[in-house]
Amino acid sequence: MNDNHIFSPVAKQSFARHYPAKVLLFGEHLVLMGSEVLAIPYHRWQAQWSEQPSDYLWWRPFGRYLLDSKFSFLSDTRLQRCLRDLTIEMNIPIGYGLGSSGAITAAFYHYACSLPTDDPRMIQQRLGLMESFFHGNSSGFDPLVSLLDQGLRIDAEGLIHTWQGYRGSSLYCYLLDSGIPREGKDAIRDFRLAANEHPDIFQSMVALNNRIVATMSHIETSTDNVLALIHALSKDQYRHLPFLIAPSILPVWKETLSNDHIAIKICGAGGGGYYLVFTDEPREDLEGLKLVEVPISCS
Repeated sequence: MNDNHIFSPVAKQSFARHYPAKVLLFGEHLVLMGSEVLAIPYHRWQAQWSEQPSDYLWWRPFGRYLLDSKFSFLSDTRLQRCLRDLTIEMNIPIGYGLGSSGAITAAFYHYACSLPTDDPRMIQQRLGLMESFFHGNSSGFDPLVSLLDQGLRIDAEGLIHTWQGYRGSSLYCYLLDSGIPREGKDAIRDFRLAANEHPDIFQSMVALNNRIVATMSHIETSTDNVLALIHALSKDQYRHLPFLIAPSILPVWKETLSNDHIAIKICGAGGGGYYLVFTDEPREDLEGLKLVEVPISCS
């Protein structure tokens, strides 16, 4: 069912709140082919408006783009104040798949929105129009997670649901740093080319992804071992998406393919930045590489 009725209304315009990073757990790229998506806010990193002066104004071109675009749902007066009097403080790594552009988009929307709505699908569409500045094309899902500050699932029908976390046992999630940033536009372009060349292979990946999301979301009673399903997805990504695996991660990923207790997958666009590691027991590192925990349990 559509959970729109349980979404909390977005708070009134303010620059006092934080806009967290996001971790896209499942659905990266495959969403372009109709897959389900699962993502959570991640408060280790965040963005926030500030009245303190700063020379770090890389986000200014985005603000000018919004002002020039004359989006009907944004206030020119508030956008002008953003550019004139405010700055954005952010510690979200750029180019690492953690939704830095989504957090910035959420911050601008929240402060400058002049036609508020509590409909998450409409908000997502608006955010997608705004975030397209960064990626050429955006679903708006990343900034929606940051704006609403809650776990979200998009089903195969495009309906948005809240996600409170995984209630199963023995599943842990971590970020693995490749050490290099990536360009999302390039990754999206390369994925589209591969998917167009082998549509049957990628549709099977969509089906596997949706099975994982259903298990993680407890939509149906299942005897599936969720880590085994993620491991199967990891093998598919290694086989069919090698161009999205950073060279520093490739040998480590290959080693895990024969280990049923651990699975690596792409986080966000791939091609660099962070990768996701799922295990059935707590870990601090993988092949000597430090892991950063991502809380996915609702307990």
